[in-house]
Amino acid sequence: MPIEAQSRHCLHPSVSVDWKLCQKVIKAAFAYMIASILCIVPQVQPHLGVVAYLVPLGTIYFHSAMTLGSQLEQIVLNIIMLVPSAIYCGVIGYLCTLYNAARESHPGLYSNGACVIAGISFFLDVAFFAGIRIKYPRFFLASLQAFVVPFFALTRQVLSSQYDISFLFGIIYPLLIGAAIALLVNIVLWPETANKNLEKSISDCLKANSDLLSFLHNDFVARDVDLKLGMQQFANLKQKLRISMDAMARARVGATYEFVLGKYDPTDLETIAKCLRRLSENSLGISTDTTLRIRPGHDVTGEGLRRRRTPSAALYQDEDSHKEEKKLEYAILGKLLLTTSPHVRSLVASCSQVLDTLIVRLADREAIPLRDASSLLERERQILSPQVDLQLNLSKALSEFGKSEKSIIASMESDNISVPIEDHSLVFAVIFAVVEVTKQIKTVAALEQSLEHREHYPGNDGIASATRIMFDSMRDETSENTTEGIENGTVTEGLHQAVGRRWYNKVALNVNEFVGYDYVHYAVKFGAAMTILAIPAWFLIEGLNTWYNNNHGQWALLSGMVVLNFTVGTTILQCFYRVVATVIGAVWGYIALLAVGRHNPYILMVMVCIFAVPFWYIFLGSRHPRIGMMALLTLAVIVNTGYIKTYNETVFEIAYERTLTAVIAIVVVMIINWSLWPMLAREHMRLRMVALFVDAGIYYSQVASLACQPDVNNTRWIATERDALASGKTLRKRADRVAELLAFSTSEPRIARAPFPYAQYQDLLAHTRNVLYWTNNMLSTQRHVSKTLRRELMVPVAGYRKEMAAAVHLYLFTLAGSLSTKTALPASLPRAELARQNLQRKLSGFYRSKARELRQLYDTDTSGMDTKEPYTEIYWQAYAAGSVEVIHEMKIMADTVISLMGQHVFKTAEQDWTTENVTTPT
Repeated sequence: MPIEAQSRHCLHPSVSVDWKLCQKVIKAAFAYMIASILCIVPQVQPHLGVVAYLVPLGTIYFHSAMTLGSQLEQIVLNIIMLVPSAIYCGVIGYLCTLYNAARESHPGLYSNGACVIAGISFFLDVAFFAGIRIKYPRFFLASLQAFVVPFFALTRQVLSSQYDISFLFGIIYPLLIGAAIALLVNIVLWPETANKNLEKSISDCLKANSDLLSFLHNDFVARDVDLKLGMQQFANLKQKLRISMDAMARARVGATYEFVLGKYDPTDLETIAKCLRRLSENSLGISTDTTLRIRPGHDVTGEGLRRRRTPSAALYQDEDSHKEEKKLEYAILGKLLLTTSPHVRSLVASCSQVLDTLIVRLADREAIPLRDASSLLERERQILSPQVDLQLNLSKALSEFGKSEKSIIASMESDNISVPIEDHSLVFAVIFAVVEVTKQIKTVAALEQSLEHREHYPGNDGIASATRIMFDSMRDETSENTTEGIENGTVTEGLHQAVGRRWYNKVALNVNEFVGYDYVHYAVKFGAAMTILAIPAWFLIEGLNTWYNNNHGQWALLSGMVVLNFTVGTTILQCFYRVVATVIGAVWGYIALLAVGRHNPYILMVMVCIFAVPFWYIFLGSRHPRIGMMALLTLAVIVNTGYIKTYNETVFEIAYERTLTAVIAIVVVMIINWSLWPMLAREHMRLRMVALFVDAGIYYSQVASLACQPDVNNTRWIATERDALASGKTLRKRADRVAELLAFSTSEPRIARAPFPYAQYQDLLAHTRNVLYWTNNMLSTQRHVSKTLRRELMVPVAGYRKEMAAAVHLYLFTLAGSLSTKTALPASLPRAELARQNLQRKLSGFYRSKARELRQLYDTDTSGMDTKEPYTEIYWQAYAAGSVEVIHEMKIMADTVISLMGQHVFKTAEQDWTTENVTTPT
């Protein structure tokens, strides 16, 4: 047993201790204790500003369990949000004091004018930063600190006629002190850097890719293996790879802020991580779905093909075949897979061997940790020696892999098949995916060879790099949250959507579009809820402002900003967590104050630290972290306020007021959330999925139109490709957004309906992602198709391709219409498969007429597959497979939509009413 495993089981054989989590809990609790002690020590507390308990709150927001890079990122983002909010509140506070001072010399001025100024400014400030946190999700947590400034600065001293700027600074620097304490504790106790996490995630991603390729090498078209079990194993490996990709993406962000801590420059590791992400996407694209098309009874070995009419003859010899859609049987797919299996397995084995070697070489250079070394030792014989050039090794394997194409063409001749059919396209798609994986591994090998130790600190270059990456991600987040459709080249403008010619028409249109954005709705709701909770501070009643501040009215604001979320379901869930956490935190704080009293602050803080440990464990290691976080916030506020005794309150009054303000905040938030643009995650998810369907059809049309142009270097082709690339990126991000909303949908109540069909929508989203993948696969193969094939085969059938693209677009549009209106699908759906088969027939005719000429050109090209533009059928056949798979996925999506919304039944007469007697009812 490894040493680490032995240490975990040293207490009891059945007890497993997560020491990593224990370290994080200890670090976070220790920082929390230090901040709490500073808040109640009499010599220190007066110097911590007007709201001293913001110091322990800072250790919660920037807790020490994060990596150093993540802490630095959150601190930087917090400052970015705090500074403009503080400047704005400072200016407004100064204007209020000027107004109050003017009233002394001008008694006729409105007596409550300063409160009106503060209230309006409060709403604008809070609404602005609430919109920022939704428009740019990176600022979601950092914006909480920006809210704290107006919560205290614009509700206290509003009626004062003398401006005290130290009051404003007394709100800002306690949070920063708490952040500094958490950062110092993280540096001293078991420091964990995001750069190390990036190295670990790169190692995990390499290992996941190697395991996936090893599985394909061992079980590719394995006839003696249970197909269902094999597909389940394959799905588990793909899920493991996706998890490693997500972890690597998170680590990349934090590592950019640690430009002085890593042995290697984070930008170099970031380049490797980006390349690994592309490699992982291609690895996930190696589909074994083709094996599922081999049904029992099919002739897998190909024996007896000559004794019956071949699929190509059955498909192309019928005179009326263009009027009827033929059912695809994939009769020779099994034989083709067996024919290419040795070549594919050989190349996949080389790729897996190179990946294992890369893991060892990067570990030897201390660029990544050697994780799960036992599995590598089992494949130790595969590790290549240091003298072997990995790029040259893969180039030779890729060149040898070119024989797989010739074997398929040879099988066509032996089986008397004159033209390629769908079976060939699907096998070529697998070959293309393996080739792309190999090329990406070559790129990773080149990056590993060029990786060098850092000789100097990057200084300002590193800061500039971190800033660039941060704002690049903000720009990506903006495009991710847009609700508009993708660009579609040239679209004729309809009269219904035409823009008015007057200037005020355009202004009204822009205002209407702005008001329709989701983040604007959330900003108005958030600002309205917070303003209502703070309105007693500005209401025209003598002494109400003092009563509001003496009874901690700001606590309701702190509770409201935590629980008000984007959707109704998450808000309800957060409200429940808030009630539970507030009661738990208030009770524990009440017990601590009763047990120790207000005599010895150090014993009190030891008790608080002991009480806080389980809360930190819930926050960092449970499925409900928000309960732990809110309980910690409540505990800090109760203990600090109860010990300082600012307003001469009893311990019970403090705990009672904290609970009551939380309940009031929840009631106000729920009323506002249901009254103003209630955001149901399931409804919003459904509408976003509708838009995703429509734009996926447009994306497919963009990609299909590229195949209708003879030259890939002309301006129209380049512009269309650029639009298609941007559309694909946008759609993939929007699919991620739909997945987030789908996860939120489970927490929303459905009183009058059956439970939400989460599994069906999840399945629908998964197949939509597959449509996007295969469309992107068609786009990737476009540029590699040789000019000869494009000129002789693809361009002449442009009209048929247009009809197929229109049918695919209409098919997805029909599914989107059913989801949008929540009505049943029609009895028959657009004939996208028939349009594709018509294209295939026309294309086969051109192929048959040009077969000899193309074969001669193919025989003279011996350049192999690793050249810039060899004459090869792989790329255009893989392109053709994309349409087959897209239509296949759409049919599965239609079945899912039918299960969700139903389908109309086309009823025919069951009797011949003209010849049979009909009994008329009396």
